Amino acid sequence: MVEKTDIERLTDYLVSNDEDKVLPPKLQQKLERVNFCDEQLRKLQTRKQVANMIMKRFDVGETKAYNIIAETQAIYGVAGNFNKEYSRIVLYEKVLQLAVKAEKAGDFKAAAALIDKAYKIAGLDKSDSGAPAMPLPVQINYVFDPTLLGAGRIDNLDQQIKSLLGKADEETTAEILP
Repeated sequence: MVEKTDIERLTDYLVSNDEDKVLPPKLQQKLERVNFCDEQLRKLQTRKQVANMIMKRFDVGETKAYNIIAETQAIYGVAGNFNKEYSRIVLYEKVLQLAVKAEKAGDFKAAAALIDKAYKIAGLDKSDSGAPAMPLPVQINYVFDPTLLGAGRIDNLDQQIKSLLGKADEETTAEILP
């Protein structure tokens, strides 16, 4: 059995949302670093700026800082196309933040234009051939006699319904307080 890489183990940890799961100290340190890097990248800092911040904060060299950036993109992006997908995610979030600011400022035209941009960045304007087809609505047949649907006959149906409704009324009585 092949042992998982640190990136795979951290990705599994983040996806699991298991608050009781404890990471080993080495992975906890790596998680702290990639979370910091992710925060900075989402602020649309350049890779160079983020690398400098990582070097200062964690006292690591330039090569290690860029490795942390690559690990961050691998963990928070989509495997296989993580750099492009990660950038798309970051840009999408930033455009939505700008749309909210524009809306709060009362500039609804700018907000609508930004939401349209976010829509396109997310790829929601294109059909997704890999997406499952929408389920067909369930057909509901209303009938006065349940035997028409293959159910057994219910004796004294009217009395049973009145009895159940009476019980429901008794159970749901409430006192109105001033």
